[in-house]
Amino acid sequence: MNESRPYTTFDEYQEGAEETAIYPNAGHNVDYPLRCLSEEVGELCSIFNKAERDNNNVLTPEDILKVQKEAGDVLWELSEVCRNTGLSLSNVAYTNMIKLQHRKKFGKLGGSEDER
Repeated sequence: MNESRPYTTFDEYQEGAEETAIYPNAGHNVDYPLRCLSEEVGELCSIFNKAERDNNNVLTPEDILKVQKEAGDVLWELSEVCRNTGLSLSNVAYTNMIKLQHRKKFGKLGGSEDER
C-alpha cells in the first residue's frame, strides 16, 4: 500500500489493516479483535461521556482529535473482525446500505426489531 496517500476504499483500508495485524493467530482469530473492538468503542464513548459531564456536551478541538483517533481504532478492529470471518468491509458497507435503503423505502428506519 502506498503510504503517501490516504486509503480511498474500504478494501484498500482492509488490506492496510491486515499488513499491520500483529496478534495471536491473526487472520484466523476473530475473538481477539472482537474483544478489542469492544474496548475501542468504550474508549470512543468515554470521550463523549466526559464532554457531557465536564463541558455541557461540547467537544473541544482536542476531543475531536481524540474521536478521530479512537474512531480509527474502531475501524481497524472492525476490519479485522470482518477479515477473520471472511468478509470485506466494502461488502459489509454495501449490504448495510441496501438494508437501510429498504427500511427507508418502507418507513421502518426507526424501531428495534432485527428484520424491519
